[in-house]
Amino acid sequence: MIILMVIHDLTGGGAEQQLSYLAPELVRKGHQVHLFYCKKGPNDFSLDGVFLYKANDNEGDFSLFRRILKLARIIKPDIIHTWLLKMDILGGLVALCLRIPWVFREPSSKFAYPNNIKNKGRIWMAKFSDAILCNSQNGYDFWLNKVKTCKIHIVPNGLPLELIKSSSAYELISFYERGPILLYAGRLVEGKNIDLLIKALSISNKRMTINCIICGEGDLKIKLMELVKNHNLEEKIRFIGHLPQISLWELMKKVTAYVSLSGYEGCPNTTLEAMACGAPIFLSNIPAHLEIADNNSAFIVDVTDINNISSTFENYLIDFEKLKQKSEIALNRVSRFSIEKMVNHHLSVYQNVI
Repeated sequence: MIILMVIHDLTGGGAEQQLSYLAPELVRKGHQVHLFYCKKGPNDFSLDGVFLYKANDNEGDFSLFRRILKLARIIKPDIIHTWLLKMDILGGLVALCLRIPWVFREPSSKFAYPNNIKNKGRIWMAKFSDAILCNSQNGYDFWLNKVKTCKIHIVPNGLPLELIKSSSAYELISFYERGPILLYAGRLVEGKNIDLLIKALSISNKRMTINCIICGEGDLKIKLMELVKNHNLEEKIRFIGHLPQISLWELMKKVTAYVSLSGYEGCPNTTLEAMACGAPIFLSNIPAHLEIADNNSAFIVDVTDINNISSTFENYLIDFEKLKQKSEIALNRVSRFSIEKMVNHHLSVYQNVI
């Protein structure tokens, strides 16, 4: 099978990470995979055996459309698989023009899509797609009543479970004050509620010391650093930027717990990775989190109540028996998210539409 994947960049988000797991595995299974992208990132180095085609970062949409069209005419793919909004539209148009089966990935939920022309265009185009690959029930529900139900498939994310298991524990920097250490890892953007995390920690640190590492980059970084400064938490909350994947797993194995207070998610990669690393997890009570964890395997908090968040931190970050108990249950739950299952799900959908 010849597969053309189209994504705008490889800068390290969850979708890009899943692509970096999927594409090389398809090659290892004997398929020919071509990848068109515009911007380099940490994931483009692990795409062994994949044919790579890079456009310029600043090319306009029409130029990108022509490039993808030309490439598709040359390699004659059996299927075009697009990733994320921009390339769902451009790559989808190419597939429709050339009458090539087209699938695209739904990585999130309805809350990620404001009511604008691009999102409306993606929804309209989806009616002509051959399959939509949703990584969560939440994503599946978004597409119900918008396209034929037979087109919608749930394909959960995959994790390199053995590689995560073999990683060692990170040596934490000594500047943290004595006390538990929380970790957030992901993009510093709206919807992740990192400001809420900082405010909850401000309340908790009036009664006990709780440190926090914030790992990642994003548009809100400067604003969030100012918020930390305004709450006099510079010695307790540190921003360490983007970490390589293995280093992040090593850090997850060392901190007291991982936290995600997101307002919405699809199938959250980093939370699954934390579970696979054996880190206890504190999660917001959103459908995406409740799909992968429950009260037995995680500390579930109400993000509409900042006092509930802070009191949950205070009550359980020092309860080592409860932390261990929940992390062991979470580790068992995450064992079903293997790359092999994820790849086989994709192949099954591909074969059904060509």
